[in-house]
Amino acid sequence: MKRALARRLGAVEGFRDPDPGLEQYATPTELAAQLIALADLHDDLAGRTVADLGAGTGMLGIAAATRNPHRVLAVER
Repeated sequence: MKRALARRLGAVEGFRDPDPGLEQYATPTELAAQLIALADLHDDLAGRTVADLGAGTGMLGIAAATRNPHRVLAVER
């Protein structure tokens, strides 16, 4: 699951002109897949509301959406 998710997340577009002052750092696909796999192992996603605070490109919210949450809330400045 982790490897397939990381491949799918490879399609998420990164920041075109990241601003370090806004802490716009891309989340590596492998890290996002690992975080979601761990949360899924603990039954923290399916049927729940997931919040991706400081979502940036939405990488974590998109990854969480693949695990059948009730909803995903992505918040960005």
